[in-house]
Amino acid sequence: MIEIIEQVGKPLMIKAYHNFALGLLVKLIRTPNDIYASLSLGKKPFGVVAGPPNQFKMIPVLYNSSTLLKLYYFENELSYSLGDLLYSNPWGRITSKKTYPNSIPIAFVEENLKENENLLKIRLI
Repeated sequence: MIEIIEQVGKPLMIKAYHNFALGLLVKLIRTPNDIYASLSLGKKPFGVVAGPPNQFKMIPVLYNSSTLLKLYYFENELSYSLGDLLYSNPWGRITSKKTYPNSIPIAFVEENLKENENLLKIRLI
């Protein structure tokens, strides 16, 4: 689940060969003839899946720093405080823990996560 609070422009439509859950992180894969989205797997996160695929198997991906959203797919056993940098874990979920020493942050926590809350408020970087 994902709730878009603020957004400038529209999401980028990218080919995807899998159905990704809303709120998962994807990276871009380049082939000689195409660019498509793949699950981030903790490396090179590009954006957040914002909707289901269209009739052309393209998914909307939120990717710019003006995007503020709440999402359900994050590692909920960790703590999240205002300003914490966020990364992709090996399953494409938001995490406050670096998966690799050179992990690239994709967002930061916009609001402290309250106890028993299941939506994390983040702003993309």
